[in-house]
Order: sequence, then structure tokens, then C-alpha cells
Amino acid sequence: FQHALRDALGIDVSESAIFDQETDLKRDIDRLRDAPGIPGSLTVSALLYDVGTGRVREICAPRKLGELRGT
Repeated sequence: FQHALRDALGIDVSESAIFDQETDLKRDIDRLRDAPGIPGSLTVSALLYDVGTGRVREICAPRKLGELRGT
């Protein structure tokens, strides 16, 4: 799919590719935590759904961004 986007539209999405879902979900939570414009009252969490088994695994339990920021 990456190659099709690059060939057809000239868009390179390789830097946005997800290779390790768990790590990327944790990184997303960190980005939200570090974004000063997002209020600390916002609750964030991360779940990983396995298409093959239908199981859901909690990666990050629900927490307010303020807690993650230590405020």
C-alpha cells in the first residue's frame, strides 16, 4: 500500500508506518501527555485489538493526562 501511494500520488508514508503496535500506542500516549494544548483533564487509554483472535489487550489503563504529567 505504501508503494501504491508513493507511485500513484507521490506521497511517502513510510515514516508513518506502524511496525510495533504496542510501542506506537505508548508513543501516542506520550505525545498526548507532552502536548501543552491538550487539557490535563482529558482521560486517555490504549487498547490493542487482535483481529485473528478477537481479543482486546489493555496497553495503557485509563488515566488523566494531568496524572501522567505529574500535575
